[in-house]
Amino acid sequence: MSNLAMYALLSGLLGLCCLWTAWLEHQHGTRSSFGFMRVLAVLLLLGSVALALLDFLAAK
Repeated sequence: MSNLAMYALLSGLLGLCCLWTAWLEHQHGTRSSFGFMRVLAVLLLLGSVALALLDFLAAK
């Protein structure tokens, strides 16, 4: 597994954790950082997709 693939996987997992945390905060009514966590999750997931694409293109 290349470094880019590993970073893509870690970024995706962290993004999913942030998304889950934001959803839990929304469910329990503690929306103190809901916007921040949602934005962070989207950025991490987009970064994960970009890294996976770069890894795929580099392997060609």
